[in-house]
Amino acid sequence: MAPIPEAVSAARRHVTSVLNERGLGALSETAALLTCELVSNAVKHGSAGDAGAKRERAQQIVLKVRHEDALLIEVWDPGSKGLHPRLRRAAPHDEVGRGLHLVDTLSRAWGHYAPASGGRAVWCELPSAEEESAPSGESEAPGAASREGRLAPR
Repeated sequence: MAPIPEAVSAARRHVTSVLNERGLGALSETAALLTCELVSNAVKHGSAGDAGAKRERAQQIVLKVRHEDALLIEVWDPGSKGLHPRLRRAAPHDEVGRGLHLVDTLSRAWGHYAPASGGRAVWCELPSAEEESAPSGESEAPGAASREGRLAPR
C-alpha cells in the first residue's frame, strides 16, 4: 500500500475482514487498533521525506498478518533507515506519542528489525483467542515485562 494517510483505514478494514473470514473475529478489534498504530507510524516515519511526492507514492508499505499459535502483525516500510521505534513519555497536552504504549500494553510481544533488503519492520503479537480467555495466571498478561526492542518475531 502507498505510504499515505488513507493506508491506515485500508489496513484496518483489511485486517478486520481477514480475521472475520478466518473465524478470528474475537481478535479483530484489538488487531485492527494495533494495525492502525503500526501503519500510521510507517506512513509518518517510513516515507522518503524530502524526495518528493512522486517518489513517496512509488514506495510501498507492506502489511503481513499471520496466525499460527498467535496472531502476528508486521508492517514493513522502506524509509526508516536508522530509526528505531521506542516508547516515549507523552506530556498530557501532546497530540502524539501514545501509540506504542497501546502496542506495548495490548500485545503479548512487539519489536522491530532491519531486514537485509532494507527498510524497517515493526511487529506485534497477540495471543490466540483461547489464550486470552484462559483463567488468570495461565497466560502472559498484556504489558507484562518489557518487550520493547525484541528483534524478530518468533
